[in-house]
Amino acid sequence: METIAANQDVEKFKGIVAKLKDDDSDERRWAVYDLEEFKPADTINYLIEAVQDENRAVREAASEVLQGLPPEVCTKSLTPLLGSDRIEVRNSVAMILVTYGDAAVNELLPALTSENEDVRKFAADILGLAGSEKAVDMLCKTSLSDPVENVRSSAVEALGKIASSKALLTLYELLNLPEGPRAEAAEAIGRIGHSDSKPFLEDRLGTKDPLFAYAVVEALGKIGDKTSLDLLYQMLDDSPELLKNEILTSILQIAGREELSVFGDIYPQLIELTLNRLAESGSDFAELVSNQLSMVPPVEVIKRFYERSWEMPSNLLVKLIEISKTEALLEKEVCKLTDHSDDWVAYTAVENLIGFKSSITQKTILSVLEKGEGMRVLAAVKVAAALKLSEALGILKKLTTSQNPDIKSASTRAVAELSELVSNE
Repeated sequence: METIAANQDVEKFKGIVAKLKDDDSDERRWAVYDLEEFKPADTINYLIEAVQDENRAVREAASEVLQGLPPEVCTKSLTPLLGSDRIEVRNSVAMILVTYGDAAVNELLPALTSENEDVRKFAADILGLAGSEKAVDMLCKTSLSDPVENVRSSAVEALGKIASSKALLTLYELLNLPEGPRAEAAEAIGRIGHSDSKPFLEDRLGTKDPLFAYAVVEALGKIGDKTSLDLLYQMLDDSPELLKNEILTSILQIAGREELSVFGDIYPQLIELTLNRLAESGSDFAELVSNQLSMVPPVEVIKRFYERSWEMPSNLLVKLIEISKTEALLEKEVCKLTDHSDDWVAYTAVENLIGFKSSITQKTILSVLEKGEGMRVLAAVKVAAALKLSEALGILKKLTTSQNPDIKSASTRAVAELSELVSNE
């Protein structure tokens, strides 16, 4: 209190401290904010109590004020609360320490040797989020020697988030252990992304531990190369469904990175596996497949994708259309997609019919024009003009009165061009 007496109104401070014990939670909350007027060294103990208050709003106020204080003042006092038996307190403190970032690392490192395993675990988690290389050595030691596997796992995960190559030797050692956080170690190696790690992962592909195998395959997807493709492909037959899906993902990741086409005779199983997954997978997997389609696989492969077109996401259908526009054998497939429920797909299909000139395309264009409205009709107007499709002249004249200004304008130009063509003939 001597510091306050010299620089602040001591009576005001006493009044604020008294309100921190008030039965009214609003009074306690505003008292927490009032503490911001005073020096951190004088308020830290009161804020530590407030962050453990029974009322959520008071705890949040204390968290907000603590986040604005110098980390070196607060970290040592906050760290023991990571072992609180109240989850809301642990979460609040963890959030505060995360916002301190690198500034709190030096104070958090001793927490890795705390007698409380919760403190050790949360400290590892926060150090990982801080991303500082200063924590690597201590985290490596924790990952190998902590008596609690949950703490060791958190330390390994933190090493992966920091992504320093300094941790690799420790992570390789963990891969060789008969038990422990081996899966987490493989995942961390993948996140670090060093190509020299590839042999260490490939040597573990034969493991019978399903979680470890999954993590190894996932990591290889991030750092593997062409030799890894063959090893992964050989695993497909004997792997359970979940692992098989991850193998497929990793193969496509490696192939995309190495710019290798894998949809063909070399890896025949991949096409069917890919088609079976498309309907239930998210955008990340679809993007991997799109990369392969960009390499323009054989027509026979593309046809197999068209056979499952109604199960495929729109972006892949658009990619299929784009790689088909110069291939006569795929004209019918493109024509079918002009009737797709997604306007983006249908518009792209109509637009790309400009590369074909057969009666099939002409009939398709006329059919789309008769629909009268929509983006696909606008594309059909432009294609009809480009193909000099005089049979469309009657329908186009009707479209010059369309309520859609773009269709009306495009149809007017198309009618003028085709009328001149017919008169010249």
